[in-house]
Amino acid sequence: IEKYEPQKDIYNSKVYYDTLTSEEKVLYNALEYAFDNNYVYVFVDNAVLSDTDKTMENIRLGVIGYGNMGTTHCKNAANGLTPNLVLTAICDISEARRNVAKENHGDVAIFDNYKDLLKSGLCDLVIVATPHYDHPKMVADAFAEGLHVICEKPAGVYTKQVLEMNEAAEKSGKVFSMMYNQRTNP
Repeated sequence: IEKYEPQKDIYNSKVYYDTLTSEEKVLYNALEYAFDNNYVYVFVDNAVLSDTDKTMENIRLGVIGYGNMGTTHCKNAANGLTPNLVLTAICDISEARRNVAKENHGDVAIFDNYKDLLKSGLCDLVIVATPHYDHPKMVADAFAEGLHVICEKPAGVYTKQVLEMNEAAEKSGKVFSMMYNQRTNP
């Protein structure tokens, strides 16, 4: 989507839409749905998530951080509020939070180390919902494992780390999005 960054308001432009490939239209439509419905992470619904011409029917989700936001993402996925998104793994460093995750999502793999989750092969996509300082490193590590990533806001604390995270995203060729859920507030 980055290569089509608008110079003017083309969000509803039919001319712009007609220039997209079929794969790009899938992403565009999903993003439009996400913005209209105030969900950022549903953009992966039926999106092209590989280098082939195939689309994924079900996207396996791992959530890193089972605090307030991570719990919400897990609940939404488990309750079917995000079509084609299947919760497969949760990670938290807190034993107490892992126990709550086990109670709420007994059929999901639970990890105490995010790198183990990333290497598990259980996920196509991860949501990073940890404290701010951890975001850039965890996101870069996820890209290094070939995963798509959604990161909770803010992107990070230090500009240099965020720039490095963005470089890792660009080099990976994977889908990357920030969870800016307050973007429509005045």
